[in-house]
Amino acid sequence: MFVDEKYRGFGVGTSLMQRSLEWLDEAGATTKSVVVLFENAEALNFYARFGFHPRNVSLSQKGLAIQQDPESGPRFILRELTTDEVDSGYDVYLKTFDWLNKKGFRQWLVPLPRVVYEHRQARGQNFGLFNDDTLAVILSLVRERPSHWKEKLGEEELWWLSTLATLPNFRGKKLGEKAVTEALSMLHIKGVDEVYLDCVDEDDFLPSYYQKFGFRVLARKNITYPSGHAFPMVLMKVSCIHKP
Repeated sequence: MFVDEKYRGFGVGTSLMQRSLEWLDEAGATTKSVVVLFENAEALNFYARFGFHPRNVSLSQKGLAIQQDPESGPRFILRELTTDEVDSGYDVYLKTFDWLNKKGFRQWLVPLPRVVYEHRQARGQNFGLFNDDTLAVILSLVRERPSHWKEKLGEEELWWLSTLATLPNFRGKKLGEKAVTEALSMLHIKGVDEVYLDCVDEDDFLPSYYQKFGFRVLARKNITYPSGHAFPMVLMKVSCIHKP
């Protein structure tokens, strides 16, 4: 599949893929495969949004030297965590939580309980950004009712971006940004129009970070938690605009 550059950015590739997969389903296809150059990271990430992941690697040789791009770097793909990976995912979260606390950054007020993370796992809501089998970033895409913003959003179930965490040794590589971008694209493909999040509002650090992805501030307020402590929080929303 190829989309002419002048038509990119309008969702043409996404629409064509969706219709192609629907046609294959109607035709009774049980297995769908695509062939992509391993060097084409953009294409690998595009097809990963539709559930395609590398299963076999075909090696080619030109002349007597195996061709390899020395500047290609590792390929990272966002996908749902498997049951066997839930321990690794939660470990990434705890290591990130401890690292941020030592640095004096307040991204989460208290650690997310393990039982909550496992509940999300049972519902297919935990995702990870992987390079082969190496997990670098985790996040959750959660569909639930707002617990602290009912006066603003009502009690309807909404999609939330939650628990974005990057292992300290992968920080500074913009992998968190890549994970968020891929997650929003995945939700767009599922037909989701809007995604919400709430975060600590100290010095506008986290709100400014999420504004890079198109999130806009809906409300600000202090929220008192069961511990009795009140913290400044901000509610944000983004429309899922896909970049094919």
